[in-house]
Amino acid sequence: MARSCSPNRARLPVIQPVNRRLAALLALVVAAAISAARLQAGVVELFEERELAFQVEGNESDVLRYRLFVPDRRGAAERLPLIVWLHGHGESGRDNAAQLKWLDWIFRDPSRRSQYQFYVLAPQWPKVGPTDSSPPSPDPASDRDMIEAVRRMIDRTVEEERVDDSRITVAGVSAGGNATWRLVSRFPTRFAGAAPMGSAAVNPSDIANLVQTPIWAFFSQDDPPELLSIIRLRTAEVTARGGTIMLTEPQGMGHDCWTEAFRDHAILEWLLRQRRGMRHWSVRPGGYSVPQMLRWLDTKWTWQQLTAQALVFAVPASLMAWMLLRKARGRSRPQPPGDDSPPVGATSPPQAPSQSG
Repeated sequence: MARSCSPNRARLPVIQPVNRRLAALLALVVAAAISAARLQAGVVELFEERELAFQVEGNESDVLRYRLFVPDRRGAAERLPLIVWLHGHGESGRDNAAQLKWLDWIFRDPSRRSQYQFYVLAPQWPKVGPTDSSPPSPDPASDRDMIEAVRRMIDRTVEEERVDDSRITVAGVSAGGNATWRLVSRFPTRFAGAAPMGSAAVNPSDIANLVQTPIWAFFSQDDPPELLSIIRLRTAEVTARGGTIMLTEPQGMGHDCWTEAFRDHAILEWLLRQRRGMRHWSVRPGGYSVPQMLRWLDTKWTWQQLTAQALVFAVPASLMAWMLLRKARGRSRPQPPGDDSPPVGATSPPQAPSQSG
């Protein structure tokens, strides 16, 4: 006999497939956020805290705090490159941590500290009053002060650490891209390369000072068209003056053009390859010279990277050697003994007429 369901018994809600998918998506979003937070926390722990006694106009403190990543040298004597990282508008402040946002694109695995054989200097623009000093509004006194402060941070790092003075580069995002343009134009012979991202704040009077530094600029096509036109014009002006510059225009991620720069264009590797005075090195990805490839092989690779690098050279070389060997064997193959028959398609020579008795 079938049991009847009591009308007073509460029924559990049935989870529909759509709700299940939404719940799964929400769980993935939460897991990704937690993973990103852990990665960012790991990046912050990699950096040492430093201070510079310097007065910025409008700043209530006479001390600027910054961060420095010092690679695991283990007593090595080799000098290493230095990347100066300039943050965006929203990371200004005094916590000496917010400016490290986006550096997880450089330090993809903070637990493997020894694989990062370069220095990273990350200053933080202080907040002066209700607004930040980092936006380009037009070159305030506090911004001029900060450009000078960054120069002093660089000089101190070169004096105190084993930095290769010929391999100092600078990169910045958004408002930090503005500061990148200014830093290079203010000190035109100081940097081996520059990567301003998300910034069109190039003063026309600074064009002459930009031609001595290889520059790879990124600017999103999703940004205002008038700004995109300006950065295209400034790039053409630098090229016309004999400078080495390239503009890449990502699309589809809003103002964020630096994610594609790191993910798809290997901007980190490009920065690390630059050396001041070696203008023959191309800024274009893919057009690598022999010295660059030899330098790659001389780098401290992980075994996975070394295997991939070896395959890049070994596979084409092996294929070419196999084709040449096969062709050589075909030419030297002897004709089988006793086979005097003419080749297929050949005609027999005419026979002389016989003479009778």
